[in-house]
Amino acid sequence: MEEKKEGLIETSKPLRMSSTPPPPPSVLKPFVDGGLAGLLSCGVNGAIDYSRSISNDARYRNHPNYVLKRKMIPGLVLIDAFAFSQILGYYNIVRGIAVARNDGARPSLYQEASSGLIAGVATAYLRIPFDIICLHRQVKSMGPIAQWSIRKLSVLQILRAGGPLLKRNAGLGMGMVAAYNPSVHYLIETHGFSEQAAKCGAEAISAFSAAACAQLAHHASSFNSVRQTLNSKGPLAFFEGFSGLFSRTLPTVVLFWASLDVVRGNFQPPTEV
Repeated sequence: MEEKKEGLIETSKPLRMSSTPPPPPSVLKPFVDGGLAGLLSCGVNGAIDYSRSISNDARYRNHPNYVLKRKMIPGLVLIDAFAFSQILGYYNIVRGIAVARNDGARPSLYQEASSGLIAGVATAYLRIPFDIICLHRQVKSMGPIAQWSIRKLSVLQILRAGGPLLKRNAGLGMGMVAAYNPSVHYLIETHGFSEQAAKCGAEAISAFSAAACAQLAHHASSFNSVRQTLNSKGPLAFFEGFSGLFSRTLPTVVLFWASLDVVRGNFQPPTEV
């Protein structure tokens, strides 16, 4: 009987030890999560903008520019949600390549910045056609003179005119996604923050980094122009208007990370985006 029991035990060991590895993460999941989180956060911001446009003085409430702005808010919300979807998806792809090269180790700050830069530039180029369409609709509402002037512009001139907007969007995306993960790890490991407090702090740092990168990207046209600005106005000239940009960026970025946490439902580690 003992031999039979030993045989039963030996044959049951492989059944106990057999386990199927977890399925690899889907490449499309970050795109979907980012789109849903962007839709939630931008929907809240769109509702606030709509309420502000309605609460304006009656003299300006029916102005064509305000009416067009109210009509364009749903489209702008969809464009922002698309941008959040793309930047989070591309960032996860590039960051995953960095993790694989590090044999599973956490990416360095340089790798995080590079991943954010690639994702931000790719998203900015994908978004710029939609921004040009919105700009075209705004110009059409300004009257026949503006319509005549935009007809004389070639496609290349229109794209050049959208260069500052493209650089600003690339800087915003880069700073937002590249700063979040390192900030969470730093606050938890160095300062002993709790998980929730670290995420709240990382959201604010992410917004600050997004505004700073967008502000610097606006001046990064050429080395000569940067040197001339530095010599004529000093280093503080690169941060003119930063407070206004940061105040507009902070609610959007904080709402996006909070919405992403809600969308994911804490199924993934909160320290990794």
